Amino acid sequence: MLKDTVQGGSVPWRWLYPIGGALLGLLTLGGFVALRGLHQPDAVTLPWMLREVATQPLAYAYLMLWTTVTLAILGRLIGRREDGLLQQSLTDPSTGLANRRALQSELLDALRAHQRRGTPVSLLILDVDRLKSINDVLGHSAGDAALRAVAQAVRAACRQSDLAARWGGDEFVVVARGTSAAGGLELAERIRATLRRLLHEDDYAALPLVTLSVGVADLEHASAPRPEALFYAADRALYNAKTSGRDRVAIAGAADGTRHTAMTAPNLPRAGVLAHAAALTASIAPASAQSASAGGSAAIPAATPAAANAASTRPLDARPAGAEKEQAHAPRPRPSVVAA
Repeated sequence: MLKDTVQGGSVPWRWLYPIGGALLGLLTLGGFVALRGLHQPDAVTLPWMLREVATQPLAYAYLMLWTTVTLAILGRLIGRREDGLLQQSLTDPSTGLANRRALQSELLDALRAHQRRGTPVSLLILDVDRLKSINDVLGHSAGDAALRAVAQAVRAACRQSDLAARWGGDEFVVVARGTSAAGGLELAERIRATLRRLLHEDDYAALPLVTLSVGVADLEHASAPRPEALFYAADRALYNAKTSGRDRVAIAGAADGTRHTAMTAPNLPRAGVLAHAAALTASIAPASAQSASAGGSAAIPAATPAAANAASTRPLDARPAGAEKEQAHAPRPRPSVVAA
């Protein structure tokens, strides 16, 4: 996805530079023959140059081949470096997704395509729920791992024609060409389902249950076919998803400012989150005080079955050291993260 955006549909530099180097090698041969003609009494014309080359064909063939191949190889090396630098300037180093610069360029191209051919385009804004709590409780390394998990899920769920970018902080943006808001909503649900599967893998077993709130909009929901209008509509839909309890997808309403939530699939209702957080806080405090008086470290207890059932989520306890690996489809215990 990013490579297509970096090149913008044009020939990459790693091919342009070698072609230019080969052409320069051919011109070098012509220039060398022309320089030899300066010492001749006759005028330097094309027929004279051809006759001169015919007098020493092997020498001129060797000179042409050597200069052409050498300049083509140098062009290839320089072109690959140029492509690498260009891709680095358009890539977020933490997640490997596109950055703001690449996103803005892709969105402008998508809007131009819409104006020329009427191609639909939808915009998704994804927000990692309670990333600050993960950073505060488990450390910034866990927060970085959560961002990488989300980026991997987005990359796996998107099509080749979609552009996924990290907008900054805990927000990601996807530009989906040829997709209406309904198609963007399906893409958002596919991303969330992919993330849930990834969290069962060993690479992310130490993370808590990472969830996403997503706002979706297309140009029909924007007040004008401009990037800022489309972003505003998607951002309002994201706000609707966050205020409705997080961990869900919201689609923008009409351009007059109305909104509605569609295909919401909350795994953790807001009321359940607050109740679960209160239960965890109440259970952690006595255990911490008792451990401090005994000179030991307190372990975070698991939530009670009733609290876990009320929150509609799996237990959030850390996996004990040396425990056997569970089946891939079985839910993994997670470390507790108290909601802010």
